[in-house]
Amino acid sequence: MNSHDGSEWLTNREAARYLKVSSAFLNEDRCYRKHGIPFTRVGRHIRYNKSELDAFLLKRSVGGEK
Repeated sequence: MNSHDGSEWLTNREAARYLKVSSAFLNEDRCYRKHGIPFTRVGRHIRYNKSELDAFLLKRSVGGEK
C-alpha cells in the first residue's frame, strides 16, 4: 500500500518484520502504549507508515536525533 506522498504503509506483520520484532510485540504496544510506536487505524485495519517507523527508530537510537 503506497500513499500519494511516496510513503509506504505496512500491515502489522510487515511492520513487525521490518522492525525485527514479533506481531505480538506490536499488538501489545498498541494496547498499552509501552513504546509509543506510531500507527494508524483505518476502520478495523492497522497500518504503520514506514517513514514514521524510521523516524521513531532514529529518535530512540543512542546518539540519535532529539
